[in-house]
Parts: sequence; structure tokens; C-alpha cells
Amino acid sequence: MLRFLKNSGIFLIGSILSRLITFLLLPVYTRYIPTRDFGYFDASLVLMTVVTESVFLNIWVVLLRRLKDENGRGMGEVYPGIVLFGLSTLVYLGLGVVGWLVFDFRYYWLIIAFGFVQALSYVYKHIARGLGRNIDFAISGIIAALTTLASNLLFLVVFRWDFGSLYVASILALLADTLYLELRIGIARQIIAARVRRHLWRAVYWLARLALPVGLNAIVYWLVNSVNRIVIIQVLGEEANGEFAVAFRFGAIISLVIMALTYAWQDIAFGKSARDGVFFGKAAGGYAGALLFGLALLLPAVSILFPLAVDTAYGGAYVVTPLTLAVATISGYSNFLVNIFYAIEQNKQTLWAILIAGVTNTVLAFPLVMFLGLQGASLSSFIGYLAGIGYMLWRLEREIGMRVSLLWPLVGIGISAVSAAVFFWANPWANGATAALLLVVGAVAGLRVRRLQREPKPRRALVEPAWDWEPIGVAGSRPRRRLESRR
Repeated sequence: MLRFLKNSGIFLIGSILSRLITFLLLPVYTRYIPTRDFGYFDASLVLMTVVTESVFLNIWVVLLRRLKDENGRGMGEVYPGIVLFGLSTLVYLGLGVVGWLVFDFRYYWLIIAFGFVQALSYVYKHIARGLGRNIDFAISGIIAALTTLASNLLFLVVFRWDFGSLYVASILALLADTLYLELRIGIARQIIAARVRRHLWRAVYWLARLALPVGLNAIVYWLVNSVNRIVIIQVLGEEANGEFAVAFRFGAIISLVIMALTYAWQDIAFGKSARDGVFFGKAAGGYAGALLFGLALLLPAVSILFPLAVDTAYGGAYVVTPLTLAVATISGYSNFLVNIFYAIEQNKQTLWAILIAGVTNTVLAFPLVMFLGLQGASLSSFIGYLAGIGYMLWRLEREIGMRVSLLWPLVGIGISAVSAAVFFWANPWANGATAALLLVVGAVAGLRVRRLQREPKPRRALVEPAWDWEPIGVAGSRPRRRLESRR
């Protein structure tokens, strides 16, 4: 538990500070960027992320697992993955040229450059984690976050550039953290100096087969989480997508906790196997309760922060925010279950789960957006994730006997429902009081759990052996040990 909390803290500082900076920059974004341009920027990044993760097959996840299996020994174990990354880069550039000839997107090549630099950054960060360089991983995240902050303030506030500067700032931030990791760890230098293993192409083929379900997950994930943006643009316009994007930026707050816990959970889960079904079941119940409690705490906090962080031009995003936070929460739980499948090496099942979620969301997105507007976009994603989670829980019970206790999830749902009612129908003072009360409850619960962990477990009373003499055979007798229960 202490290791889990320590790793969570490290990953919270390192990987997630960039998301916090994105949230803190909302006042600048909403003041200097029109809703239509911000909607376009958001949709382009969502589309490029899924293209990048599918073309590169999420190879960084597989590299992390290989290094964990080898306890971080030897870059030769990931050499086939780097070769596969190079081949994916050629495919990516080819698709980029085709897209340039066919489509007419604003800032097209900046979007393409962002996708590649993002993939390269993922590779460096996951290798750093696989090598156990968590501190360097954290510092690289801080460097990226500060670069994002400084670049956006310079380009938007001082130079008064348009939204194209957002792409430039993102690229500079990703390059900065990658350069730092190279200088500190020398990942490229180690790969170049690594001994090329025999049968390299056979290893590349085997790794590609292992990574293919993970890469396909990215395409299906787009159906469950991002196709809504395209539906919004088609039905309601880019301005509405700009408001929706701002509402989802508040989901980045809960993503801070979710991503930190996910990274720490990967470190623990990847050390388990299919024999640890009871452990996974207990963890799944507790994790669901913790996420729902975090959602309940964030709702009143967002009610207070929203008028301070968002310009009035984006005011329509307020009522959408609670459901987007709920989507971020259930997405985090889905990712938690996905990592259990990765740990027990059942990657194909995650593809089926996310496919179910994606198809459900795709079928529901258009009619729900037509009837409910932006709320319908969040609701369709929420229902899609529920369908995928239901399938994963069913498969995990069949595969490893994992059963999730419903106590903590039900308690979390009840607290979240009360918090949502306060968000919609109470004033800021009541929301502030609710947030304070939940903080106190969370602190008391945390101290209680810590105290229970420190209390020594009672030892069982030892059963002392009682000796007795019994005649054995004809020739004589010998001592026989007989255990008698002593009351």
C-alpha cells in the first residue's frame, strides 16, 4: 500500500502536471480563443491521438511490460519494439502525405507533427518507467508542464497569435520532456549500443502480434470517447464543441488522480497473475469507491471554480460539466479493469470490451445529441462505458474468479448523488460547505485505514505437542507423538 501511494505521488507530479496546467490555462484560452477555433483545436487533437495510437499500436505499453518482465535489465529486450516503432513512423508519414493531398485542414502539418512527437514522448516515458527511473519521469513531466505554460502565455497574451500557437506550444512541451529524458538516461544511446538479438524480424513479428490488440483498442476507444465530438460538430456546430471541450477540461481534474493511480496500479498489477483473482476483486471494489468519492468531492469544487476559470462566452459549458466528470470517472474505472487484463495477458478481451462500449456509444450518440444536446453526448459515452465494464467484469469472473464487493461502489454512488444535487440546486456557499465536509470525511477515513494497517495482527496460540507412550508391536514399546488440543 505504501509503495502504491508513493508511486501515485511520483506519477501525479510527473505525468499529470501538464493536465493541471491545461486546466489552469482555461482563463487564457477562453479569453483569447473564440469558441469555434477552440472546438476545432479540440477535435483535431482527439482525431490525431487516435490515429497516432492506432498506427503506432500503443507500442510503448508493450515496451513497458517487456522491461517489467525483465526487471529493467538490458535495452536489447526492447530493440524489436524500437524497430517496430520505426516502421510505424514510415506508415504514419505516408498516411500524412495522403491526408494532405485529400483533405484541407487548418494547420495540417502542425497537427501531424504533434502526433509524431506525442508518440515519441510516450516511448521515452514508458521506457523510463520500465527502467525504474521514476524521478526522472516526474521531472520530465514538470518540464513539459512549465514549457506549456510559458509558451501559451507568450504566444497568446504577448504575441497575440491565434489558436495555431496551441499546437506549437504542445509540440515544444513534448520535445522538452523527451530531450530531458535523453540527456538523463540516454535511451537512444543505449538502444544504438544494444546488442541486436538473433532472429530480430521474428521478434518484431511476435511483438507486432502482441501489440496489435492494444493498437486496435485505440481505434475502438475513439468510438466510445471521441466520436461524440464529430457528432457535435455535425449537429450543433464547432461553437458547441468548443463549449463541450471546456467542460471536458474540468474532467482533466479527476484525470489527475486517475492517471496517477493508473500508473501506480500498473506497477502493482503487472507483477500479479491470473492466480490473484481475490486480490483483484478487492482492489476493484475499493478503487470504484475511491473514484466515486473523488467525483463527489470535485462537483462542489467545480461549482466554485467555474466562474473564476471560464469566460462568460463559454458559459453554456457549466451545466454539462457534472456529466463529463462522471464520464471521466467511469473511463478511469474502465482503464483500471483493462490493466488487469494486461496483467493476466488477456489483451484480446480488452478489445472486445471496448468494442462493445464503442458500438454502444456510436449507436446512441447521434439520437441523444439530437434530443439532449451536449448532455446527450456525455450520456452516450457513459452508457457505452457501462456496457464495456459489464463485459469485463463478466470475463474476469470467468477467467480468474474475480468478484467485486458492491459495498464501496454503492456508498460512492450515494455520496455522488447527494453532491450532484447540491451542485445543481444549491448556492456556492452550500457547495463550499459540502466540499469541506467531504474533505474531512476523506481525511478521517484515510487516517483510519492507515491506523488499521499499522496495528499488529493477533497471533494464533501455538498448539503444544503432548507426548504419550503406547505399546507398539510385540517386542516392546516406543514413543509416539500425539497432538492433543488444549483448551
